[in-house]
Amino acid sequence: MLSWIIFIDICFITIILLISVYLDLKFRKISNRFLRTCFCFSIFLNTVEMVFFYSEILLILLLKILFFCIIFLFSFVLFSLKIIGGSDGKLFLLIFSVHPIRYLNYYFVVFFFFFFSLFFLIMFFINLVHNSMKNNSYAFGVFYIFDVKLSILRKLFIKSFYKFFALSKLTDFEGEKIYIDYLFIVYNNQNRKLQFLGMYRPPLTLICFISYFLILFLIIVI
Repeated sequence: MLSWIIFIDICFITIILLISVYLDLKFRKISNRFLRTCFCFSIFLNTVEMVFFYSEILLILLLKILFFCIIFLFSFVLFSLKIIGGSDGKLFLLIFSVHPIRYLNYYFVVFFFFFFSLFFLIMFFINLVHNSMKNNSYAFGVFYIFDVKLSILRKLFIKSFYKFFALSKLTDFEGEKIYIDYLFIVYNNQNRKLQFLGMYRPPLTLICFISYFLILFLIIVI
């Protein structure tokens, strides 16, 4: 019977992540109502798992609370570094609140955040390569001319974590997912578009999905 509750937990996490990825890709935002509803159902699943499948209920409850605090700490650090948003942090807490107790350990948590950070950096490296291409590097070249005080490291940082977006598509972005630190607009002769410089924010829910199931696969297989 325990295998059934574990199967239900994994299925529920899969549904949560798939819906979150869809919302993030389509609306660039995860609904708080959706997260609250999932949290309520996660409490029900945890109660069933602890009461019917474990004798040391108090110990399991303390273990869940401990890991909840650890996930909150990791999420708070990433949020403070402006790597994730508030909804992403809530999603992390939700996933690990549903995660089966049998597979809940420090290694899983540490490797989850390790792979999440690794894939996060890979996506920004891809953004750096994309911005270095001929058609995209023109706007950055113009920006560097106007801001000559930028160091080489600062230029590399901007080219990795920022991107020139078409001005005509500004209304398509949610304020939560795009940051305009520089009031700089350039006409790109090569793309023939007015562009503005904004912070590049990839769909972190997709990275979360890949990181979680990669570790789960490795644990089950190995």
